[in-house]
Amino acid sequence: MRIPLGFLGLFAALLGGFFINGGHLGLLWHPGEFVIIFGSAVTIFLISNPIETVKQTGLSLKSLIKPLYTEEKTTQTLQLMTELLVVLKNGGNSELAEHISNPLTSAVFKKYELVLSDNDALNFIVDNFNLLESGGDKLEAHQLEAILEQEIELYHHEQMIPVKAITALTEVMPSFGIIAAVMGMNITMMYIDQEPLIIGEKIGAALYGTLLGIFFAYGIFYPIAYILTKMADQKRDYLTVILSFIMSVREKHNLFIAAEIARKKVLPAKRISREDLRNKVASISKGQ
Repeated sequence: MRIPLGFLGLFAALLGGFFINGGHLGLLWHPGEFVIIFGSAVTIFLISNPIETVKQTGLSLKSLIKPLYTEEKTTQTLQLMTELLVVLKNGGNSELAEHISNPLTSAVFKKYELVLSDNDALNFIVDNFNLLESGGDKLEAHQLEAILEQEIELYHHEQMIPVKAITALTEVMPSFGIIAAVMGMNITMMYIDQEPLIIGEKIGAALYGTLLGIFFAYGIFYPIAYILTKMADQKRDYLTVILSFIMSVREKHNLFIAAEIARKKVLPAKRISREDLRNKVASISKGQ
């Protein structure tokens, strides 16, 4: 809710200041200018990007409402991988394969809904535990780590595609604000012989196009692009936590050491305490 409330505060500040300075909302009602600016933004976006990017951007915008990478999610991730490591040590590759071959029906994965609901995280965990189970542990440590780092960068690159598409709108919308203003001034010239009040209204409408172009660029598109960039960085950090645990499995560390190495990759603000992690690992180990 933080982001929707932030945009609400932005509108409140702009409209409130306008009202305090003696303006009234009727002066801001120019539907034609909205059609020019908003219609141009949508059309440019559709022209400039393939349909896959359009769909991906829509999915990214949905994620603005709720944070994706919380302390609870990273904790569940550490618990899930710890439990998978317990399964590997107690039941061997065959039992591990039963869980990672169909995680949606796995009793282990079902315990950790926040991870199960994240397709990219789920695929990253399953694919790389599959890799270890099928002989990936025979790779040199630096080779395996390089493979996982490259995969993480591909995820990051993919998530930055909507960011670049929205950033492009930030760059062009002020120009369309100028275009709308010029079009409005052309209309004003048709009323040059009218009373000053009418001419002033037409000039105000023309300038409103410039206002909308700049506002859409820096008040709407820029913060959205910036937020999505931070989310892409958070996802990369989150997948790096998983990478660290997988590398610990490759090095055959014990349960707590593997989880602790991964925990240290979590940002301090979202990191479970060492003692809490130890208790959770112990609980998982006893439960098996």
